[in-house]
Amino acid sequence: MSERGNLALQIVAWGCVLFGLYLASLQSYLLFHSLIEAFSIIVTAGIFLVAWNARRFLDNGYLLFIGLACPLVAFVDLLHTLAYKGMGIFPGTDANLPTQLWIAGRYLQSISLALAPSFLKRRLRVGAVSFAYFAATALILISLFAWDLFPDCFIEGKGLTPFKLSSEYWICLILIVAILRLHRNRAAFDPAVRTWIIWSLVATILSELAFTAYASVYGFANLAGHYLRLLAFYLLYKAIIETGLRRPYDLLFRNLKQSEEALTRARDELEVRVRDRTAELAAANEELRAHRDQLRALSAKAMTIREEEARRIARELHDEVGQSLTSLLLRLQGIEEMPSLEAGRQMAAELRPLVARTLGEVHNLIKAIRPGVLEDLGLAVALDRYVRGYAAATGLRVDFCAPGFEARRLPAEVETALFRIAQEALTNAARHAQAQTVSVTLTDREEAVVLVVEDDGRGFDAEAVRHSRGRPDRLGLLGMEERASLLGGKFTLESRAGRGTTVVVEIPLARAEGARA
Repeated sequence: MSERGNLALQIVAWGCVLFGLYLASLQSYLLFHSLIEAFSIIVTAGIFLVAWNARRFLDNGYLLFIGLACPLVAFVDLLHTLAYKGMGIFPGTDANLPTQLWIAGRYLQSISLALAPSFLKRRLRVGAVSFAYFAATALILISLFAWDLFPDCFIEGKGLTPFKLSSEYWICLILIVAILRLHRNRAAFDPAVRTWIIWSLVATILSELAFTAYASVYGFANLAGHYLRLLAFYLLYKAIIETGLRRPYDLLFRNLKQSEEALTRARDELEVRVRDRTAELAAANEELRAHRDQLRALSAKAMTIREEEARRIARELHDEVGQSLTSLLLRLQGIEEMPSLEAGRQMAAELRPLVARTLGEVHNLIKAIRPGVLEDLGLAVALDRYVRGYAAATGLRVDFCAPGFEARRLPAEVETALFRIAQEALTNAARHAQAQTVSVTLTDREEAVVLVVEDDGRGFDAEAVRHSRGRPDRLGLLGMEERASLLGGKFTLESRAGRGTTVVVEIPLARAEGARA
């Protein structure tokens, strides 16, 4: 059956029940009253049976506390039903006794509902609670039947007493406290169960308010109050008995269900974190692999550069210095064979330019390996001389500017790194950029020194070159970046096709000077 059809069936069933009860009230109000009270007593007993038999499995004391109160509440309600006016079970009594029993039962019920949330997270001592309820019920009954101490609630010919009216209002207030406490601890209840209980308490409050308005136990206000009482216990039946039997995990094992749900959420969150962490580790491994490849490439380049430099030095020594020294050696042998001193002197005079040229070649070779001017006069002067030689060798127009560096010296490792980076950038401009003009700028920013090498060449896709493998210009870029990073500096490369290339290197002086110290 569909949900709409089931709802329609329930409405029809409720209509039939209410109409049947109304007919019963017309025929015999005692029958009407007895049916309503019997239903409430049965529901109360059912709540006790559910709570008592599940007490070893309950993970909170709310339901068990209410269940322990139910037998005593049901017993007082049963006495109220039997003592009702016209039943004749207790001879010599009037409407006051059932009204007194009613008030006593409602105090027990409302106080139990208000106290029950206290045991949601507190251990419940079943023996102590049971004893307290038995003692309270016994005291109430003794005060009614033996000591006659319980205040009057109904006086024939006058109606309800002030004690009865004020008690109904106090009971409503206690039930409101029960609703508020239930709402404050709403996380401990299944939403449907919590809703049923709250509406049951609301119906009970309305019922109590109706019971403040009647002047006869057979009056309309009394009739309306019992209808509301029927509704309140039906909602309590839906919340506890039906839910406890059909969906026990929503009522009896709510905390266990919440723990399972929390465990499931924690597992899902853990899986997400594991996936995220795995992805982070994979990315870190990939980055590490890339750095390892770069290191290998730089190492290979360094070895290649050393071998090329060694070959170049050997070639220059052989082709220039070696030939000059060989010529010098042959001519010295020739001097030894000269027949006259004058001829020897003439030969020695011819050897002097050859020796000077050889010394110049050796000096140039030494300067190429390690420019002495860098150690003697500093970075600005060394770059200025190198740029002038570079412009003469390549035919490019090169502008060099180093304001404030005339007498400024930097840490040796900074000067060496910036000089080599400038060399590499200028070499790339000559080999690959097809540039016409190159500018080199050295700037002092107090806390850092900035080198900028800019050309107007053809440019290139910087990111593509960075991530490519096997390109010689990529290794040059990596070498410049590595030199800057070793000194805690920042290397920036800007280049676009057809718009030239700009290399910017910024070295923090505080870190470099600290490292030197």
